[in-house]
Amino acid sequence: MYYLDSVSSAETQEKFNNKYLCSRIFDKYYKRDVAEIRSKDDFGIFLLFIAEHKRFMVKPEAFSLGVGIRIVDVDEFDDVVKLFADIIKNGCVVLEELVMQSESMAAYHSESVNTIRFVTAYNNGRTEYVYALLRMGVSDSVVDNVYSGGIVAQVDTETGRVVTPGFRREGGAFVTFDRHPDTDAQITDSTIPRWGELLDTINELVGVVPEQKYVGWDMALTDDGWVMIEGNAKPSFGSIQVCTGKGFRSKFEHIKDFLAETNN
Repeated sequence: MYYLDSVSSAETQEKFNNKYLCSRIFDKYYKRDVAEIRSKDDFGIFLLFIAEHKRFMVKPEAFSLGVGIRIVDVDEFDDVVKLFADIIKNGCVVLEELVMQSESMAAYHSESVNTIRFVTAYNNGRTEYVYALLRMGVSDSVVDNVYSGGIVAQVDTETGRVVTPGFRREGGAFVTFDRHPDTDAQITDSTIPRWGELLDTINELVGVVPEQKYVGWDMALTDDGWVMIEGNAKPSFGSIQVCTGKGFRSKFEHIKDFLAETNN
C-alpha cells in the first residue's frame, strides 16, 4: 500500500477514492444517475433523485470493501423525511441508479450485481493486465465483495475464462466451489461473455486519468454493454493470492519495474 501511494499523488488518488467525484470523471462509463448527499441541506437533491428512482443503491462515502452498501425501495417507507435522516445518519453517501446486469451474469447470482475486478498497470501509454477476478454475491446479499461474504474466482485476462474454483471465506478458512452454492451455476471453466468488449473498455479507461498508474476497475455487464461500477486506486492483493494459491511478490516486483520504466 505504501508503494502504491508513492506512484501517484494524493490528489490523483482522490479521483478514485471519492465515489461521487469518480462517477463524474468517468460519467461516460458509469451510464447511470449518481447523486451525492453530504448533509441535511441536500434534502432537495434527495427528493429530485427519488422522483426518478424509486429503488436505488446507497454507498457510504467513507467505507470500502462493500461495507454499508444497501438497496433502498422508497415505496417501503411511509415518511421520506425519516428515510433521508436514516440514509445520512452515518455521514456522506452516494446514491446510484441500479445497474441492471445481463441475464448471463445474473445467472451466477441474481440478488447481487456480479462484477469483474480488472487490475491494470499503466505507464508511458502502455497497459499491462495484472489480473482479473469474477466476484459474486451469496444468499440474499446485494454485494459481491469477498470481504462481505461473497465468492471470488480468477479469470484469464486474455480470454475471459474462469480458471479457478470460486473461493469464499467461512470462519477462518476459505471454502471452494466449482458451482455457485445458491444457483448451481458453473463457476470453474465458465466464460465471461463479451470479454473482447471489456478489454476495449479497459483500454479506454486507463487513459482517462493516466497519472493513476495502478487501478482496480470494477465492471458490470448490462444488455447494452459493460459499465463501470467504480475504480480503486489501491486494490487489495488478497483475493488473487487466495485464488491462485501463490504469493504476489514476483508479480508485484515485475509491476514495480514496469511502472519505473521511462521513455527513451
